[in-house]
Order: sequence, then C-alpha cells, then structure tokens
Amino acid sequence: MNTNLTTVSADTKVGATINLLVKNHFRSIPVVSDEGRFLGQFGVHTVLGLSAPLGSKIAREGPMTDISFMDDNMDDLRRRLAKVWNKPVREYVYKSVPSLHPNDSLTRTVLALAKTQDNITVVDPDTRILVGIVSYWDVLDHLSDGQ
Repeated sequence: MNTNLTTVSADTKVGATINLLVKNHFRSIPVVSDEGRFLGQFGVHTVLGLSAPLGSKIAREGPMTDISFMDDNMDDLRRRLAKVWNKPVREYVYKSVPSLHPNDSLTRTVLALAKTQDNITVVDPDTRILVGIVSYWDVLDHLSDGQ
C-alpha cells in the first residue's frame, strides 16, 4: 500500500485535476473532503467521457451501435472539455469504486485488483478517511522481487 498520496479536494477544478493526472501519469486520483474522507475518484475514463460527444454516450449506454456519422476532431473534444475545465471536480467524482480496509488480506487485495483496471483505495471503515492506495504496479513490484 502506498501512503504517500496525491489527492485533490472536492473544490479542485477539473482542469487542475486533469493536469495532475497527466503530469503524474495517473489513471485516477482520489477526491477527499477537507477532513481527508474519501469521496470518490476522478480519472481518465471520466475525462474521456466529458470530452466525448453526447451521441457517443447514448450509443455506449443504449441501443445505437453505429456512430460512424460522428466524426469529431481533437479541437471538438477540447471544446467540450473546456466547458467543464473550471468547474469543481466534485461534480464529476465517480463514487462507486471498490475500496479496501487497512486490515484486508493479501488475497482479498489481489482479487480486488484483478477485477479492476485502476488503483484501489484503502479507506478506514469507521471514519472513511483515506489511508492509502494499492495499485497493480505495487503488487507486480512485490511479485517480481528476487526473480
């Protein structure tokens, strides 16, 4: 578990959070309250969703399968993202993310990581305070020790 955490507050702007993701090559970043309580994650999938055309969201969630008529370019994607750039990240936090407790077993941790393609937060079950993050890279580093 990594306890040297980079987090953002609920009031951090979307643009500043995206800049942290890019700078650190993070898939996601935890969003915490002023007291350190875990509120959710904001990540690359959220960014891609915010920049995608509305029609592609409908296609992803509904019956439409052919979106070949939508021919956006990078400027179109940037323009959509610019509309939310200065909004607080709290509006786009993904709250339904798996989390672990500090005393969870290694087996439970590995199984949880196998089900996701993202980091897993470690949250105190009583206070909801974020205490760490486990990434699949952390586990791979330990698995490859001595090999």
